[in-house]
Amino acid sequence: MTTFNTLMTSLDHIEHRRAVLVEMRRAGVVPDVASWNILLKACRRSQDMRAVIAEMRAAGVSPNAVTWNTLMGSYSQPADLRAVMQEMLAEGVCPDAYSWSALIKSCRHPPLIRGV
Repeated sequence: MTTFNTLMTSLDHIEHRRAVLVEMRRAGVVPDVASWNILLKACRRSQDMRAVIAEMRAAGVSPNAVTWNTLMGSYSQPADLRAVMQEMLAEGVCPDAYSWSALIKSCRHPPLIRGV
């Protein structure tokens, strides 16, 4: 597992990381949440990230705080970040310092934080 994950981290393009994920499965190694998060970090757009998260779930792996924080990093608007955080909370994943920092930094007006 560690070897495959390290190899994926060293690659820049999602296609290359995905090829390692395929090879990982072919070798009988089941990708874990860290493997999926490494793939996710190669995505350039939030739509691509959401597709990887859907694929991750289909493989029986639940997103963790790193997954959600990576998705949050693809957004800049407070409403989008807030929606991601609400999804995160709905799935029982606790926001961490990075989650809150990303949301707070995106807000220009403190009232936007209410209701999270």
